[in-house]
Amino acid sequence: MEDITRAVDEGAVVVEAMRPAFDRQLSAVKKSLCDLGEIRRATLEYRQYSSRYDAFLAGEVKNAFDPRMKNSALADIGIYPLYLAVSLFGEPKDITASGEYLSNGFLASGEVELIYDSFSVTVLYSKIVEGENVSTIEGECGKILFDRINEPSYVTVAIGGSDTKTLYRADGESNIKNELSEFMRIAEGDRKKGEELFALSSAVMRTVDRIYSALGISFE
Repeated sequence: MEDITRAVDEGAVVVEAMRPAFDRQLSAVKKSLCDLGEIRRATLEYRQYSSRYDAFLAGEVKNAFDPRMKNSALADIGIYPLYLAVSLFGEPKDITASGEYLSNGFLASGEVELIYDSFSVTVLYSKIVEGENVSTIEGECGKILFDRINEPSYVTVAIGGSDTKTLYRADGESNIKNELSEFMRIAEGDRKKGEELFALSSAVMRTVDRIYSALGISFE
């Protein structure tokens, strides 16, 4: 971290390639939070059966399931919903966590409860089961729903019992393009935005460390 801070101070651009930070669909989520009134509950999910899991079951341990690589499903899959939670609501007051482990000790799936002052956020992640991957944010006045947290195809909102309104529907264009465009803008001089994203990434990693601590995981 000290090396990164020094590089930024010397004019380097450091931006984490994390899709929820740049996705237009998830920007629609953030803009609509105020319409929900007091937030009371959120569930953010990314559960996907890994294409490498069959190899593990057959006895071949690849990097994606090797804890010696300081890897976990939290870092690989769970980081997406966790990043979005911290982006939307900040760092939690408290954390509870549980996980499922493979025979070699690899954290393969889990559930994290992020506790805030008046609501909680459940983060579900897995590399060994395929989930519904529909996330919800519920407030006293309505709720927001969206799918695939790494690249949503839709975002909808329903306020006060009204009909569901589509806030965004994907047009087929990869959201990686958004990452590249934002990086170019930061590299061309938007230092403030770069600092904001670096601070957010740092907050997410502090939260990851707290989750590992709650799970009793150490990569030392």
